[in-house]
Amino acid sequence: MHTIKVLLVFFKLGFFAFGGGWATVRLLQEELVVKGGFLTQNEFADLISISQITPGPVAVNMATYIGMKLGGTLMAVFCTLALAAAPLIILYFLRWFSGWFGAFISPVRLDRALNFGAVVLVSGAALSVAESLRPDVGAVLLGSLAFFVIRRFQVSPILMLITGGILGAFFLRG
Repeated sequence: MHTIKVLLVFFKLGFFAFGGGWATVRLLQEELVVKGGFLTQNEFADLISISQITPGPVAVNMATYIGMKLGGTLMAVFCTLALAAAPLIILYFLRWFSGWFGAFISPVRLDRALNFGAVVLVSGAALSVAESLRPDVGAVLLGSLAFFVIRRFQVSPILMLITGGILGAFFLRG
């Protein structure tokens, strides 16, 4: 039953994960930590961090990790397929219905609505993950400074990530 439950969770996430990437983090947290109990909040925050340095979307990385944790390689494959199955089904039906409803639904308006929803989900995810990290004043100041430098001076986020990691290793204690 546990296997079916986790597969259904990833199938459900695939259906509602519009926007991909960061837009799905809040949904992932709700389903995998709060409701499902498949991960602790600390494991979830660690997976978010690890997902930033591994290839692929965060949801796929989590599906693979949880599958491996619960049942090995085969379960990892099934969790990842469950996540990918829903969008494929949606695309199939959208393609099929597009001839009927294409005159009534503007793809541009639909895209704008989904983008707005994705911004809301990303904001909620960022706040939720930030709360679980419990950063100290130095970390908040360093993060704020990095954000300012990236936005104001158009510095590469990769360069700021490396610089922040080095500065954090030397000056932040935890």
